[in-house]
Amino acid sequence: MFGRQKVVGSIPISPPTMKIALLLLLTFIMGCAINVPYDAKHNWNKSNYLLYDGVVAITIKKKRHWCTGIVLNPDFVMTAGHCADPRLYNLLYITSGCNDITAENCTHTKVVLAVPHPNHKESGPIWNDIGAMKPMESIKGITSATLTNQIETQSTINLAGFGGHEGKTGILWAGKSKINHFWAYGFETYLNGKNGPCGGDSGSPAFDEAGKVVGILSRSVRNKKSDCGGIATYTMPAMYIGWLREMNTIFSATNASEADDGS
Repeated sequence: MFGRQKVVGSIPISPPTMKIALLLLLTFIMGCAINVPYDAKHNWNKSNYLLYDGVVAITIKKKRHWCTGIVLNPDFVMTAGHCADPRLYNLLYITSGCNDITAENCTHTKVVLAVPHPNHKESGPIWNDIGAMKPMESIKGITSATLTNQIETQSTINLAGFGGHEGKTGILWAGKSKINHFWAYGFETYLNGKNGPCGGDSGSPAFDEAGKVVGILSRSVRNKKSDCGGIATYTMPAMYIGWLREMNTIFSATNASEADDGS
């Protein structure tokens, strides 16, 4: 266990330097606070999207749920690296403004750029499982996220995603968990039974009690019957500040008409 994290990338830094680095990231990321309903057993509950308007579904052709993402700014959605598959980007849409991807009040915005971290791997000790997506049109009316790596072992975190709870994906659910231990670029949580993240929750955010994003779901050990798992591994996006800023610069300089939309 590492306790409180003091590392950005692979370089240990002092708390003042870390604060400056986080403030630099916040020049393009705004924040919100969140209150999550949950019961004593940590079961997930269906959630009103207004509590999580920055949590979005990533769908294939607006119909099939693929992954979950979090809005960093109107032109930038962060998700897991394995979700930002560049081979699929011309099929992907960002679905926002609703808690069920089949609802009429959903807004579906085509993805024009999908970029996994250049060092993303599907196996090994460090996966770098973080990715970025640019929508064709700015996502409006959404509260953008704030990132932090100020979190400790046994801290309570709030979870939200569009994964397959009760056997159906594409519906927003929320719950709570606790951080069991840290690893170099992330942390793990554990919930007994089927109460952890489910299939389709990849890329979904974990928030601290102040509503700041401390992690995005990389993967979970699933129960074959429920497609949900108790053990979940999260990537800490604050460890990738430099890359996120680089992608934000690229997205800001790229017009949707300049990106290849695959049409």
